[in-house]
Amino acid sequence: MKIEITDISTNGEGVGRIDGKVYFVPNALPGEIVEVEIIEDKGRFARARMVDDKPSCGGAPLLRYPYKLQLEWKQKHVWECLIKLAKLNQPKVNTIIGMDNPYAYRNKCEFKIGAGLPYCNIDCTSCPLQDEKTREIVQEFKDHPIKNAEEFIVRTTKTGEHMAFTVQSSGYILLYSGERVIHDYIDTDMGHLEVEVDPFSFYQVNATQTGILYSIAQKYAAPTADDTILDLYCGCGTIGLSMADAAKRVIGVESEKSSILLANRNAVINRIVNAIFIQGKAEDVVKEKLQGVKADIVILDPPRSGCKESLLKTVLEIGPKRIVYISCNPSTLARDLDRINQMSGAKGKASYEFVEATPIDMFPHTAHVETVVLMSKVK
Repeated sequence: MKIEITDISTNGEGVGRIDGKVYFVPNALPGEIVEVEIIEDKGRFARARMVDDKPSCGGAPLLRYPYKLQLEWKQKHVWECLIKLAKLNQPKVNTIIGMDNPYAYRNKCEFKIGAGLPYCNIDCTSCPLQDEKTREIVQEFKDHPIKNAEEFIVRTTKTGEHMAFTVQSSGYILLYSGERVIHDYIDTDMGHLEVEVDPFSFYQVNATQTGILYSIAQKYAAPTADDTILDLYCGCGTIGLSMADAAKRVIGVESEKSSILLANRNAVINRIVNAIFIQGKAEDVVKEKLQGVKADIVILDPPRSGCKESLLKTVLEIGPKRIVYISCNPSTLARDLDRINQMSGAKGKASYEFVEATPIDMFPHTAHVETVVLMSKVK
């Protein structure tokens, strides 16, 4: 059967309709009429594949799309989520910030042994998202695999350092090459930050765009010498630390113990003495351990699932001057903004208004897009 592709799904698949039924077709471009065969029929929708489709990189589902089209679609996706899910009227969304060279940008790649990348079904040593060093290490591992390894992970940095390790069925980590801790740096509008990275600490995968992302967050936060910054879901502390010199103090909260250890280490490396980091779930720590703390700026950088509603409620009770929300999922971002709007001004809670959003393409050739949003307290 033939189908005309009219849109792109949130997973990066082509979308077409026949008699009201939706068909998802990987690698199909809007405007194309493609010959497809059904691989899964769910009644109201179906998944299909192009008959003449060639194997492609599942980790880069938009690789066939012109990069300009990718950026336009991501911009549209953020806009539509803010209108439909956050229920905002004509929100200000700045032009998405793309990359001059959207290839070889990933500084972390994960491989399932025997199946290549979890999202990839082609020869992983030719993945266009990996840098040359990663491809060399992967090829070496394919030539000399480790027995009982279930996962192989490679991390690289702008300094040229790397770590490659396997995860065993027991959970044990075995270093394959490189070092257990590697060093990187982030340059932002507020200065230079040295960073240590361990095997599992959260760290942005796109080194080129990270400094831009942090600079926008800094602009939105606009800290002064009297401000306390509350950095929630802080990972290894880099966002808060990048603003520490401009603020009175930074308080970071993160659930992963290894990330908290690294956050404190990163503070020491950069000689930052006005930052502390607390281990625990953000929704629990803010309510139980930070009662009475007056935060002037709150930074939210949650996982794709977004924030717990109880955390948003507590943030509004704190009543910071500004909330900077960083998200890699426009849908949960918009949901949380709607929750903030609904709770704003209720008893014991401050009122907030959406100011603007800036999308950043941290993940070229994928359906993901990072967005930074500024919410300002209504006087």
